[in-house]
Amino acid sequence: MKLAKQKKISNWLKGLDILLSLMVLTFFVGVTYAKLNIPDLFYRIESTNVFLIFAWIVAICIFVVLFEFWKVCTQIGMDNSFSIENSEYFHHMTISGVVAAITFLGRIIWILIAQEVNIMSILIIAVEIILSLMFAVLAEAMSKLILNAYEMKHENDLTI
Repeated sequence: MKLAKQKKISNWLKGLDILLSLMVLTFFVGVTYAKLNIPDLFYRIESTNVFLIFAWIVAICIFVVLFEFWKVCTQIGMDNSFSIENSEYFHHMTISGVVAAITFLGRIIWILIAQEVNIMSILIIAVEIILSLMFAVLAEAMSKLILNAYEMKHENDLTI
């Protein structure tokens, strides 16, 4: 009965993961299309190629997070929520969050070097850096909490 409940939760979470993946893909494809075909839609920030390179690096980071979350969902479905594997998956998400923050920082540096400074762009990118780092901190906290829960569970299994 408990395993069936875990499977159901896992399936719902995987469905959410698929939905988020489709939303992210739609967003980045839409931004790419708009940047290439409707240049007046955007403020003049950096050149199209540079903008798209930074955008798709961030998209890859997001897809890595969603892929790792899929693996977490699979572990949940096997009633293995508090596992070393899930701790590692959340740590991989942390790394993706940090890479995204570094990418955003690189974008600010590029804007400054190219002398295409727009204060609104800088502020938006700064917020994106903060959000990426907040995500990384939360993912690493989850990683450590899951690892601690696994160790406590393992200790209790050994003492019984």
